[in-house]
Amino acid sequence: HNERVALSAQMLAMTKEHSQVETQMRGDMEKLEVSWSEKHAAAVRASAEKDEKLNECREEITSLIAKQASLKQALSEQKTALDLSKEEEIGRLKGEITVLQEKLEV
Repeated sequence: HNERVALSAQMLAMTKEHSQVETQMRGDMEKLEVSWSEKHAAAVRASAEKDEKLNECREEITSLIAKQASLKQALSEQKTALDLSKEEEIGRLKGEITVLQEKLEV
């Protein structure tokens, strides 16, 4: 009879210990789930922020490329105008030289 009481007490103690371990494990698992959920949410937020920054950078690159093309066009137009101005000046000077040469010959 004492053996049964002892075994029963031992089983009760084991059941109680098992219940405590199970409760502890469930608590630990819930903490891990919360931790992972928080980490996942933070990673999603960080990813969204990086996507937004990436889009801003793409827009800025597009804007800079357009500005570069505009500046190249303006530079080309200025060069053309300058070349034309030089040609006109050369023509005018050649005319003056011709007039002066004619005066010298006279």
